[in-house]
Amino acid sequence: MKSEDFDRVKVIGRGAFGEVQLVRHKASQKVYAMKLLSKFEMIKRSDSAFFWEERDIMAFANSPWVVQLCCAFQDEHFLYMVMEYMPGGDLVNLTSTYDVPEKWAKFYTAEVVMALEAIHSMGFIHRDVKPDNMLLDRLGHLKLADFGTCMKMDTTGMVHCDTAVGTPDYISPEVLKSQGGDGYYGRECDWWSVGVFIFEMLVGDTPFYADSLVGTYSKIMDHKNSLNFPDDVEISKDAKNIICAFLTDRYTEKQSFTLLNVPV
Repeated sequence: MKSEDFDRVKVIGRGAFGEVQLVRHKASQKVYAMKLLSKFEMIKRSDSAFFWEERDIMAFANSPWVVQLCCAFQDEHFLYMVMEYMPGGDLVNLTSTYDVPEKWAKFYTAEVVMALEAIHSMGFIHRDVKPDNMLLDRLGHLKLADFGTCMKMDTTGMVHCDTAVGTPDYISPEVLKSQGGDGYYGRECDWWSVGVFIFEMLVGDTPFYADSLVGTYSKIMDHKNSLNFPDDVEISKDAKNIICAFLTDRYTEKQSFTLLNVPV
């Protein structure tokens, strides 16, 4: 397989290392999403290892909640990943178009949890769970995507990274605390992001948004006092309970799973 086997329809996304194109396979006429990653940019930033993590997750996840890899190849300048195309767009588009009712939020939360369970069972932490990385298929079902920030857990279920990885509004206290220190945290950082996602679906904004990055991080670290539900948005007690269950400190493997017992 090579890039010349595909016709480019249009660019549907851009990132730090390249872009995602909507392409049509010339022989079969099937439509795919093809990610192109610049070898030069990846080597320059020492991030080439994450390509292999992303490729392996999509290739071997075997989960209906994870975007599937169809094939991967390379040429002199780029690494290519040909993936199933998700015509429904992402959750950002959905939440900006509709006021999301709780029954929708329950549905998509359940599918995100199933996707993360699949990733975690493979031994990886996603580390950038957010609506931009939640794509919808033609039937409206959600699949998790963009595994370039994923990291393999060690035998204790932890990863070692002393820099903040992820998107500021969705970063957990554990990830922020890892900066400049021992840099150890576990899958609890993904569950935290799910809590932010649920809040955002129901309220329309992330819970710890501030005008500055420092302000956002300060609110996250002081989440016990800064997490507030607006009076002008109707949210059920059950929804508030599960949001609070996700947006809490969890420092042990056992604690990181207790929130899954909260009914959705």
